Amino acid sequence: SQKVEHTTLKRYIKDRIYPAPYNPHIYNLMAIKGVGLGEARARALVERFGTFWYVVNQDAEVLAATLVGSENPKQLGLVTARKLLKCLGKET
Repeated sequence: SQKVEHTTLKRYIKDRIYPAPYNPHIYNLMAIKGVGLGEARARALVERFGTFWYVVNQDAEVLAATLVGSENPKQLGLVTARKLLKCLGKET
């Protein structure tokens, strides 16, 4: 047993740090290269459709109608929706 005055293990044993919970669906949308979706847009899409899978299987017009922002909600836009689908290999 380790004595109280010994500190050898205290240098090696670290407290576990748990990161804040994140939504993997939002993270995956933000990670798509070439689209430039930020957290607010990705969060709005996931809140509307539920999962990454349902977001990427929508038409551009349906995605474009998604409202982004809480104070002054704006639509996602058809250009951004088409860019998202194009980066995923779905030509519109």
